[in-house]
Amino acid sequence: MALTSDLRDFIASGLASVPEVERVYTLRDPREHVVYVRVVVARSDRAVRDRIYAKEKEIIDALDAFEFDFGIVSSAESVDPTLKLAYRKA
Repeated sequence: MALTSDLRDFIASGLASVPEVERVYTLRDPREHVVYVRVVVARSDRAVRDRIYAKEKEIIDALDAFEFDFGIVSSAESVDPTLKLAYRKA
């Protein structure tokens, strides 16, 4: 089962509310019950990570039927090309 656009938008908008988030990528592998989420940031200091972790917890609590694999990635790093872009900062 693919990740619906409503779920993708919900995940992306929650994480995009953290100002330092530049991009959000998501993927749900149909063979697994895990939603993969990668959050791309230019700066990843402790305060930024804590705000992202708080949003991740909100998403997990709201979508408790899913399992999540979250990751924070520097904008200098590459993201798995199988992940789908869900949000890009304007």
